[in-house]
Amino acid sequence: DSNSNSNNNNSNNNAEKWDEYNVVFVSNAIKCCPFFRQRATPRNKPREYVCWDYHVFVIRSSKRSNSINSSSSSIGISKTNEKESKTNSTMTKTEVLDVDTWLPYPCMLEDYLDGSFPHANNPELDPNYLPSFRVVSAWDYLKYFYSDRMHMFKQGKWLAVPPKYEPIMNGLEFAQPTGNGLGGKEGGNTRASNLEMYIDMTSESDGREFKGRVLSLDEFRATFTGGMPSK
Repeated sequence: DSNSNSNNNNSNNNAEKWDEYNVVFVSNAIKCCPFFRQRATPRNKPREYVCWDYHVFVIRSSKRSNSINSSSSSIGISKTNEKESKTNSTMTKTEVLDVDTWLPYPCMLEDYLDGSFPHANNPELDPNYLPSFRVVSAWDYLKYFYSDRMHMFKQGKWLAVPPKYEPIMNGLEFAQPTGNGLGGKEGGNTRASNLEMYIDMTSESDGREFKGRVLSLDEFRATFTGGMPSK
């Protein structure tokens, strides 16, 4: 009926909107990742940095045609220009949504990476301190992720003031017996967080596609800007 069709259309439209968004977990194998221009450092001291065990932000991506050679119009593509238009390259525009940075909000991905990781091209840098990025679709994140934030509660007090909104616990219903410390049900007790699974940069999806994929800094840049990895 018409109501059913309307609901299906709304569901599809919502899914399409989520397709533009990915959640990005940033860490490395030693859980010590230097970040510049974070609000944990003074705004007027851009050379200071903070080392996070992990950090999380959102990216919003959209496709755009290379306007230099584009022959298409808002009405459509003419037959005479159809072949030329098909050969036009498509670039990815990606913005970072990070509430913890002094950089603009939103910020173009290229600018964010350059501003947050200016040390990455230093040949003397220990590569263990380079960031890795686990990219998870927003849809999968909201469906499968869960954390009660208790990793931030030590010795009877919060290490930092928790957000005012409720913890994301949607994924708890999908928790599976694991025994590997990555979340789920162990010994009959349900763990209240699978955060460690997402900030572990040493493992891939291991059959669980909702874990996303792990990318190096150069791979992350190239994948979401369409550009070449930095030298």
